[in-house]
Amino acid sequence: MRKILCTVLLLVLASSSVSCFLRKKEKTIPTLMTIEEVASLPKEDLSSNEVEVLYKVILQEYLTKNVYYQVSTQFTNEEPFLTAYNEEEKVLQLLSSLLSKYMLSLPGDDTMAESQEYIRKIRFQTDACEVGSKLEFAKYTLYDELLKNVDNQDIQKVF
Repeated sequence: MRKILCTVLLLVLASSSVSCFLRKKEKTIPTLMTIEEVASLPKEDLSSNEVEVLYKVILQEYLTKNVYYQVSTQFTNEEPFLTAYNEEEKVLQLLSSLLSKYMLSLPGDDTMAESQEYIRKIRFQTDACEVGSKLEFAKYTLYDELLKNVDNQDIQKVF
């Protein structure tokens, strides 16, 4: 019963976050690109601001992935956290392909200590759902804010 409640809660919170985001943007969320599609997009000049934006996003994705991994381990690889972890890994691969395209190094993942702050708050799956929803909403807000500082079409499409 808890598993069902957690899944429903996470889906409701995520969908309401996405719904608010979509209403604000009045766009639909495209399907996840492939690494090949990212590589095929034209390479543009990259500003120092855009480099900073890419690194901020990668660190946020690392943090979210780490929390999902630890939650999925804590609750014996139960859904929806394992799927969320795998999706974060796919997004990180796309972002990594952007860095490779521009010959930038992938930053190390130093978010483990920060992820522990979230994990300490989790005692039950419902707590984990709440934390996951907050992390997803924070990511949408971050992407929305950072897109204002990005002119490159390939970065915009990946975001």
